[in-house]
Parts: sequence; C-alpha cells; structure tokens
Amino acid sequence: MLLESFKARYSFPLDDFQLRAIEAILDGKSVIVSAPTGSGKTLVAEFAIHAALASGRRIAYTTPLKALSNQKYADFGRQFGAEQVGILTGDVKVNSRAPVLVMTTEILRNMFYTGGLENLATVVLDECHYMGDEGRGTVWEEIIVNCPKDVALVALSATVKNITEIADWISLVHRPIAPIIHPHRPVPLQYLVADLSGEVHTYDAVRAGKVRLLAAEREGGYNDRGPRASRCCPRSSSARWTSPSGSRSTKTRRSPSRRSTRRSSRRSGWAWGSTMPASCRASNG
Repeated sequence: MLLESFKARYSFPLDDFQLRAIEAILDGKSVIVSAPTGSGKTLVAEFAIHAALASGRRIAYTTPLKALSNQKYADFGRQFGAEQVGILTGDVKVNSRAPVLVMTTEILRNMFYTGGLENLATVVLDECHYMGDEGRGTVWEEIIVNCPKDVALVALSATVKNITEIADWISLVHRPIAPIIHPHRPVPLQYLVADLSGEVHTYDAVRAGKVRLLAAEREGGYNDRGPRASRCCPRSSSARWTSPSGSRSTKTRRSPSRRSTRRSSRRSGWAWGSTMPASCRASNG
C-alpha cells in the first residue's frame, strides 16, 4: 500500500493534518495546507513526490526563492535519489527531464505559457501565501489559472486568515481543492528585545520594567508598548533627523505600512493585473 510504504520512510508517526492531506491526495484531490512554520507541511509534498514516482509520472515543486529551490533540490536528491531530481532556476539547470523538478514559480509560469510539462501529475506550490504579495502574487495566480485541470495542486502555506476563501477561488478557476488547516505551532515563539548596546532581554521583562535598556531615558523613556529606543519597537511618528548641512529638525514620518495601506485602499475590488478578487488574496494571520 502506498501510504504504508511512505510511513515506513520515517521514524515518527504522522500528525493528523498530514494524514488528512495525504488521504485527500490519494482520493485524487488537490489540497491547500495552512500550518505554522516547522509543523511539517513539506511532508505532504514529499508524499505527493512518492506517489508521482510510484505512478511513473512527473511532479513540479515550485518555490519563491532560488536559495530555497537549491535547498529542496539537495534534500530531495538525498531522499529519492539524485537521478530522480532536477532543478530549473534562472541560474541553474540540472537534469531537466527528471520526474521530480524543483524550480522557481516564475519558471513554471513561463512553461505553462510555452507548452507546459509532459506527463505532469502534480504541482506543488510551496510558500503559496506569497499570493498576497503585491509585486509577485500574480505569478501564483497565473500558475493556478493556467495549470491543466487534470494536474493536482498541493499548496503549502503559512497560517493565513482567509485560507477557505483562497480555496474557494482555486476551486472556481482550477478544480476543487480541500483546505487543511493546522493552527497549532509546535515550535513556540519567544519575543526578545535588543537595546542599543546589543544586550538582549525578554519582552516580558521589558514590559514589567525589570530591565533598563541603554538609551531608553535619553530617547523618551518607556511607554505602554515598551521603550522607544529598542530596535524591535517602532519609533514615534515625530522623528528627529539631520540635514546634509548638519542642522537638526523635527519632521513627521509616515510608516511604509501606512503608505501601502493608503495605496491599496484606492483600489477597487480587484487587484491590479490580477485574476483573483482582492478580498481573497492571502492575509497573514
């Protein structure tokens, strides 16, 4: 059995969300997995590779970064054999006729416009929350829209608030896709604050006033959000700056997030150059 042979590759039991995603793939469905970093999303893609190799078909594994593509190429080469894995990026082209092809998303987008990949069974969209990126998000949308309907999608995303809306849109433009949501974070996050001297303190200690940050008093002291001088906390909107002549002045500075919010608010219900409603674009949670 395909699932049992896959489980035998690992020394640990699979999590429930991984099993649900694998069962959907075995049923011939597309899946979109939303789970925190470090929770094991890539294992779902590894099963898709295992299934494609068992059926004698090909799989395209896409990533948004060349460095990540290089990493996945090395990882999959060790797992499935170097002769089974190839890579296509703007810089590297190795074993391009391999059944498992790792590539950047732009490479696959361009392939779909020029004929696609023969004998393709599955497309993996790693880091597909990039769909919400203003500059590059349309690349993911174009892949989904132009992907052949008989090719399954395995989309791997960080936790986003509107994953079901994204799944509904993909179901409309491509084929039905099952959303698999796993909100539990196996590796807890810890917030740290570095002051101007390079000393690192826990955020709770700073909020409780148990530590004194270097230059905190000089830059305005503490407020209810912590010291203004810490590097992880935003400076106040009234920031001092020095002109080229050396004189100091006070000038109101608008944050980039405020500017981008103002730009996006002027748009209508559709993103520029996008085939996807703006309300369905990924929003990080």
